Amino acid sequence: MVSTTEPCSSAPPSPASHSPANDARSHIHTARLLVRPLQQSDLAGLHALRSQPEAMTGTRLGRPDQDLAETQTELDFFLGRSRKAEGEEEGCGNPSTYLWGAFLQSTGELIGEGGVHTLVSDDAVAGWPEIGYKFRKEHWGHGYATEFLDAVLGAWWGLPRNAVTARVSRRAVAVTAAAAAAVADGDVSGVDGSDDVAAAAATEHVYANAEPSNVGSCRVLEKLGFRRFHAWTEPDTQLHRIGEPLHLAGYLLASPGPSCANE
Repeated sequence: MVSTTEPCSSAPPSPASHSPANDARSHIHTARLLVRPLQQSDLAGLHALRSQPEAMTGTRLGRPDQDLAETQTELDFFLGRSRKAEGEEEGCGNPSTYLWGAFLQSTGELIGEGGVHTLVSDDAVAGWPEIGYKFRKEHWGHGYATEFLDAVLGAWWGLPRNAVTARVSRRAVAVTAAAAAAVADGDVSGVDGSDDVAAAAATEHVYANAEPSNVGSCRVLEKLGFRRFHAWTEPDTQLHRIGEPLHLAGYLLASPGPSCANE
């Protein structure tokens, strides 16, 4: 366990580990993109994105959505709601994610989506919030993913923070000099079998992973300042490769400034 910070939806007493509601987020304008939360009217654009096999290669199932209903289920996750009837009110956003759509300012077209999709990743690997993205294939190689994630990360680091105790992997934390020296000297009191760091003050990080063979995605992360800290192999979950070895590299990005935790 480490002492660190994490986002909260607003100033205390709002709960920690909750991202702001969609309607509380300001839209972000970059040089070429409008970055905003998705809404129900984006269903057709999201389906077009999720219908491309190339855009879906990095997803858990590794295949395009089979129909509009499957895309609607994914959009409901973005909106933080369970559809019980047609015409129900717009959800306020999933508080366990920080997800955005990427739209071309010139045309309004939805060309990508992403953000923090998991506030607490697997602590056997990292434990920090995990970020990811996908873009339509015709817009690859033009710097849109870097531009989009740079905007999303800027908004993420700008959220108010609470001081928390978090469970993270030893390999995925930059501890204070004193704590690092203690670990180096063999003082691992409180460190359990999951390889956690105990009783240390840690800079908050964001985590991402990519297949090392996916040079484009690795390059995007490196341009944004992520550093590679781990590599491993696990069984693939994609339907056409189920159980086959999947090689992954883990990346970390540290908070750009001092803790802004609320007291």
